[in-house]
Amino acid sequence: MLILKQESISKPFTEADITKQIRTLLWKFNIFHWKQWQGGMSPIKGISDILGIYKGQMIATEVKARSKLSQDQYDFIQKVNNNGGKAFVAYGPDDVARALQLNVDDNMMSAIRQIRAKK
Repeated sequence: MLILKQESISKPFTEADITKQIRTLLWKFNIFHWKQWQGGMSPIKGISDILGIYKGQMIATEVKARSKLSQDQYDFIQKVNNNGGKAFVAYGPDDVARALQLNVDDNMMSAIRQIRAKK
């Protein structure tokens, strides 16, 4: 399982900011994905924040700003990876680009890193 650290930044990004950055990256590469909304009614405990399909493989991205994985999140990631999918923790869009081996130029990544969620 990939667990990578957030780069140092002047003003910390929220999980909503990071989610928007990651989704922007995925859209730019036309990767089919969706935001999985969480809540008490969710049928699967620990399901990752962003799910999708890339090159015929399920992808599951658990977005984190500073918090740690819960046991349920860890278990979900393990289940996906053990069943042929690619699941990982992402502290920013760079982590997703590395995990999916996307060829992202510096200008694109720099622009994506500046995105913030609407308040």
